Amino acid sequence: MSSKVPFGSLILASALPPTTGKYLFVHSGIGSDGNTGLKPERPLATVDAAIGLCTASKGDVIVAMPGHAETVTATSIAHDVAGVTVYGLGSGALRPTFTYGAAAATITVSGANGAWRNCRFIANFADVAAAFTLGAAVGCEITDSVFQDVDSTHNFLSCVVTGSTANAADGLTVTNCHWMGLALAPN
Repeated sequence: MSSKVPFGSLILASALPPTTGKYLFVHSGIGSDGNTGLKPERPLATVDAAIGLCTASKGDVIVAMPGHAETVTATSIAHDVAGVTVYGLGSGALRPTFTYGAAAATITVSGANGAWRNCRFIANFADVAAAFTLGAAVGCEITDSVFQDVDSTHNFLSCVVTGSTANAADGLTVTNCHWMGLALAPN
């Protein structure tokens, strides 16, 4: 192995899902959407900017680095490229955190065969309709993540909602996720 491998790359390589596509790194604290995101030392600042650099159905992986924090609005994250995985690094509170500050705030998913893994989704507004809103998102996967209400009045009504078009969300899987709901009347 070359001695020119950047610090941490060996650890990252063993932790990340294999891909034939590219890895794009995201960190809100040290990143800039003007970066290429191709190296952990020069990450992008937002997941949506990383999605915009992905190629459909190539298996691209967006690596949300430990401590990444992002505010979700109704239009801030559109997972609209097929075959892209958003993979959170870290455990506990160091997992990437996505905070919802409006009732209509949601991550929209219209790219088929996409995935979100090992992230924290925090409701910080009354009756956030859904953390994820799926359109034509066949094969969507949400795994190893936490959905958390801040308190009984800052809450998610649903973690995932789908549209009314038949078969548009076929193959949706939500596995090993936890909803720490404090609301009095979630859906």
